[in-house]
Amino acid sequence: MAIDQLPSGKYRVRVNRAGVRRSATFARKSDAQAWESRALADAVDARLGRVPDHTVADAIRRLAEMRTGKDAVRLNALLRDPLADVSLRRICKSDIASWRDRRLSVVSPASVNREWNTISGMFSLCVSEWGWLHANPMRGVARPPDTPPRTRRISADELARLLHCAGYENAPSTMTSRVAAVLLFALETAMRAGEICGLAWEHVHLDRHVAHLPKTKNGSARDVPLSAEAVRLIEQCRGVDDRLVFGMTTASLDALWRKIKRRALCDDIHFHDSRATALTRLSRRLDVMQLARMSGHRDIGVLYAVYYRETAAEIAKLL
Repeated sequence: MAIDQLPSGKYRVRVNRAGVRRSATFARKSDAQAWESRALADAVDARLGRVPDHTVADAIRRLAEMRTGKDAVRLNALLRDPLADVSLRRICKSDIASWRDRRLSVVSPASVNREWNTISGMFSLCVSEWGWLHANPMRGVARPPDTPPRTRRISADELARLLHCAGYENAPSTMTSRVAAVLLFALETAMRAGEICGLAWEHVHLDRHVAHLPKTKNGSARDVPLSAEAVRLIEQCRGVDDRLVFGMTTASLDALWRKIKRRALCDDIHFHDSRATALTRLSRRLDVMQLARMSGHRDIGVLYAVYYRETAAEIAKLL
């Protein structure tokens, strides 16, 4: 296979694969590369057999039935992208590159990389379990470069403003003020937003000051110790919902959180910053092994590099 530029400035593509010889000429190199990818896919189909006629949207819907939380949100958002309409028989690297460039025009490289992991996992399932693809089309396509981890923590002043704008005064009285209770609980436990929203009464053991998480981001169960303040926040929510402690979904939390931080003039704060803020605080009371056990980190290096945010000036005060 080869792409040659002709004296006329056009590009000629020649493909010779699995006994199939094809060629075509294009004015733009990107068109030539896209045609080459599709011609190679046809050659693979001829050699390995035809895959079922499905679109990316079909794969998204099938995987969405198996996922919850942010993965499900990302998959549903992808249904609105032109990539969803592409046939899995014809998908090629240029389709992936176009999706990547579209997303980079509206969200950060870190967000694109999180979406990338979800979509690449979906294509891997199409290959290994569903028989809808011969190969993952994302292989060989350049990922966006990793961005440095955030160093943001929530200050005491910002926390006070957020609680005020949520209408929280010692106890939640509305759904909006319950978001403040969730934030305070996150600062006590270092739990993720999805873990807190999914926390069920049956998994809370206040007599032992423990919250059991049967399924976490890394797939394993985890027990989280509860401080006296965390227990108080849980007790405040009795009667809100029969099943869930805080009685709200991650989607509701996200929507209300955006409104609250806008009112508080804290637009640059992410809810996930509460996890780093909590772990940095807890590091003053727990050793690194206890901290990793509480946060669920298997790699202590990630805990240090991403979530521990004590400044040099703060450490100097301890010396």
